[in-house]
Amino acid sequence: MDSTILHLVYSPGKVEKLYQRFRELVTDGQLFSTLLENFPLRSRSGEAADHALYSPSLGIWASPGSLRWNAFGVDKTPVMVVQVNFQEYHATPRRVGAAFTTDAAGQPVVVHRGHIGGGREGIGLQLMLEAYAGERAVLCEEDGTQTPCFVVAQVESPLFGKQLAAFVTNVQRLKQTTTHPGLSGIAPSLLKFDSQIFQPERLGSSARSGTNKVDFTHAVVVNELEKQLKKLVAPRGWLTSSDVHRDLLLLDEGGARALFEVKSMLTTQTLCTGLGQLLLYSAPLPEVKRILVLPEKLPVSVQQQLAHWGIQALQYDWQGTSVRFQHLAKLVARL
Repeated sequence: MDSTILHLVYSPGKVEKLYQRFRELVTDGQLFSTLLENFPLRSRSGEAADHALYSPSLGIWASPGSLRWNAFGVDKTPVMVVQVNFQEYHATPRRVGAAFTTDAAGQPVVVHRGHIGGGREGIGLQLMLEAYAGERAVLCEEDGTQTPCFVVAQVESPLFGKQLAAFVTNVQRLKQTTTHPGLSGIAPSLLKFDSQIFQPERLGSSARSGTNKVDFTHAVVVNELEKQLKKLVAPRGWLTSSDVHRDLLLLDEGGARALFEVKSMLTTQTLCTGLGQLLLYSAPLPEVKRILVLPEKLPVSVQQQLAHWGIQALQYDWQGTSVRFQHLAKLVARL
């Protein structure tokens, strides 16, 4: 699928309006409802914050400061994972982390330019470009220049909080990488997996509703699938796992038992891509069950063709901001 192009918002008035909306979402007590006091943080300018706001449902904290400075972290640990900071757009170079953009439908999207700090060598823009597992887009500057960027959240989406949490946790996972992966094209680790801990997955392919609207929902679906699977397989002692390529694995005492590939929209392209990914990523796992997770029910004839390749289809649908998987318990019982 072609990369989503997002256009920079550079009008001072529009930027200010969007920033006020962003801060409202972070501070109004709906998403981040718990005050964490005695929570010392320090920005690059030396301005200290002594509190943060925690979201029990999202598992992340936010510490909004002055000068459009916003720090985020995971759990209740006062360790800054990433800053989502904004600047006046006449300023150059544009190294401040965040920016407001609009998609083709004119809807506002917060993006990050990838300039992250980590306190040690190798953590920065290059690492983000090579190894970040979250949703990417192309940022079109006001002069027409196009640069890569990383989607933080859609400002007016009901999934804003879940998208923001996915961005923060993906950056945390990246910073915890002990060695620079040096990815170029297909990574050497493509047919390997060694993670025994589920890693919150990338926002992945955008789901397009209608002609112009873009909804970044892939990570939300993957993470919800992991939660529901974990409850179902816990009595059996099975684990969930993933890596930078595979959306989700089920592991039993003998190794990989099932491989899931999630798609946030159904087209001929995504169906063929999912088929290829399942076959490629399961190559070193000959006994694994392959499951393609889709937002629509497939015709019986297509399901039969997938079965020829040893692939089952799992359907999901949306109920508000919640994801419901059809017959997930029955599928797990057959594994």
